[in-house]
Amino acid sequence: MEADTSVGGVIATARQLKTKKGDRMAVFTLEDSYGGVEVLCFPDTYQKCGSLIEAGAMVMVRGKLEKDDESAKILATEIAPIETVRERIAREVAIRVTGPADRHLFQTLGEIFARHRGDRRISFDLELPSASTRLRVRADVSSQIRVRPSSSLIAEIEQVVGQGSVSLR
Repeated sequence: MEADTSVGGVIATARQLKTKKGDRMAVFTLEDSYGGVEVLCFPDTYQKCGSLIEAGAMVMVRGKLEKDDESAKILATEIAPIETVRERIAREVAIRVTGPADRHLFQTLGEIFARHRGDRRISFDLELPSASTRLRVRADVSSQIRVRPSSSLIAEIEQVVGQGSVSLR
């Protein structure tokens, strides 16, 4: 039985091997809070992703699940650092603004968005102080402006708006 699956976890143990032809491959154990699974990374996948295979690395593995009565293993077709997975599956970049939201702030953010063009929506959660209470407003940015989520985009926005102000949804 073969099924395509994706599993995230920590690489507990890893062995680098060579095939009879001399090509490099790896076998490793991927663990999460539920247990572990053996992952085989054959030469074609190893060429693309081998640098990520080391004990202690947090990764997402995609591949074919092979299962019988006694064991299960994954034949890896793709391995990615866990932090990039969040960026790939995000549909929206949400920015929380709690301070003054003036023209200069939005011009600066517009310049950042232009450097990180992509296909994901942007929204703002604005917390504006009013005389008696805090006013909260959610605003979606024009569909003409889209970004590509990345750690550098988040870092640039947080330099302008503040630490922890960006979330990927």
